[in-house]
Amino acid sequence: MLLVVACSETPRTATNFCRQLAIEAPSIGDPPVTAADVAAMLARYERLSKTAPLVIEDEWKSLTELLAVASRVKSNDPESVQAVIEMAYSTEKESATVAKWTRETCGIDISSGLKVAPTS
Repeated sequence: MLLVVACSETPRTATNFCRQLAIEAPSIGDPPVTAADVAAMLARYERLSKTAPLVIEDEWKSLTELLAVASRVKSNDPESVQAVIEMAYSTEKESATVAKWTRETCGIDISSGLKVAPTS
């Protein structure tokens, strides 16, 4: 007898990602100020990573990694701070791609957390 067990992961579809984004949206546009804010934002991005569709999966992973690096920054260490700054600059393209996709597909502006009318 062959037993097939289904994986319990949520499928990586635009619909599932947009649903999770709608849950996270009220706080996703808040700029992180404290270490606790960065940790909370990282947790949001990690939850969203579980449903990120293939079309933005790599870009989303880059942004999540940026938040992970930011969560470990030592504010009194110039090299640590510079590493985050450099990574932020290097992920600008990914950030723009994800922002455009979420705005057009989900109707949410992740830079502000506000719902907007989808353009597609």
